[in-house]
Amino acid sequence: PSASTWPTSTRSPALTMTRSAFGALVLGGVSATELALGGRLSGSDLGRADAFFGWSPLPHCSTPF
Repeated sequence: PSASTWPTSTRSPALTMTRSAFGALVLGGVSATELALGGRLSGSDLGRADAFFGWSPLPHCSTPF
């Protein structure tokens, strides 16, 4: 096929955030709840987002720059 299609959703997003907040969430070290308290993320189910994006152990880089 020459093109792909994806159905459009009519549901509201569960989370909304800036790109920098998404990077912080994915790379670890900060929770969705902490980002929401700082006004960088909003959503209806922060506990679920904390569980989904939570990392253990947290990322660590031991190489000095």
